[in-house]
Amino acid sequence: MDATLILIDSDGELIRARALVEQLWNSNEPIDVARLEAQARLIAAYEEKQWPRRPPSVADLIRHLMDQHGLA
Repeated sequence: MDATLILIDSDGELIRARALVEQLWNSNEPIDVARLEAQARLIAAYEEKQWPRRPPSVADLIRHLMDQHGLA
């Protein structure tokens, strides 16, 4: 496999990058493992930029805890 990484600037490139990760997933070759890690980091950075995590509201947190403890 060649040593390219996919730089992600669109959802189309995200799909291609995820496909590359799937191809590399079962490889034990050191170069493929390094590519897998680098591509996964690029995917994570793009996803965090596109869909940033927001902390839950206090009400959502209380609802979740009540549900987990059978109080809802």
